[in-house]
Amino acid sequence: KNIKELSKKNKTIIKLCENKLTKEMVEIKFAKKSQYYTKESAMLLLQEIEVSKYLSKLLNKYPIYANSFVNSVAFFESQNYWYIVSLYLPSQPLSSYLSKIDELNLSGGFYSNNRYYLPFEFTTQIINQLIATVKFLHRKGIAHRNISPDNLMINIDKDNKQIITTMIGFNQAKIFLPFEKTKQSVISSNFSSPEITRCNLHDKKTDIWTIGALTYYLLYKDFIVSMRDLSDQKVNSFNRIDQGEEEKNSDTKIKNELPNCGLWKIIKSFVNFNEEKRPDLKHYHL
Repeated sequence: KNIKELSKKNKTIIKLCENKLTKEMVEIKFAKKSQYYTKESAMLLLQEIEVSKYLSKLLNKYPIYANSFVNSVAFFESQNYWYIVSLYLPSQPLSSYLSKIDELNLSGGFYSNNRYYLPFEFTTQIINQLIATVKFLHRKGIAHRNISPDNLMINIDKDNKQIITTMIGFNQAKIFLPFEKTKQSVISSNFSSPEITRCNLHDKKTDIWTIGALTYYLLYKDFIVSMRDLSDQKVNSFNRIDQGEEEKNSDTKIKNELPNCGLWKIIKSFVNFNEEKRPDLKHYHL
């Protein structure tokens, strides 16, 4: 039973539907076959279906990760469409929370330079959960390749200061073989690694850069380096990390607390232009 349309893009429509037998709410992604007329776009969609099926099997085997990433429960096709059915998440993307966060009145949040900042404990929870999820996915050979505030669903319990972070948006994900690298072109963002932005060879460690870039954004409401700058092949370093953030932001709360916060270690080690020097999440603990 069709309830409402959740989103619509050039190639896909996502609808909220109800299972008439179980009354369970699900999201159905309608992917119109005629829109995937290039080999590259069709390959990405088939990879998404492959990854989604694999994730469903992993959740059946490891139910402890039920809140870590979206669960796709059915896949089928007609003459004109592919369909991916996922359990509905009654939450909002992180990007929506960040755009209206001043209305949430979260204890521990603060204003500076006309910007509202998440409480450190909330930011730490989001990044800790993201690290745990990516660590698990990488161990199973999966790279998301498009982690962003739009692809992280958030549930906030303000009373208990608890956050549940669920990863969605596996439309650019890929299952990597051991030691495999690829030059497959995917859509980049201001959180993407240099190798993704420049369409260079990359592997699962592209996600590690993104975690570092997202951490910086949550702390400072700013991009550590823009996609436009990264597209320049000559840009292989930046001064923000080497010089320290005390010069960039004089707010005493940020200046005093951040250098002692584990999040700063993530930024310094994860956002490395040399992907080989980024930490291996298998041995990383915040």
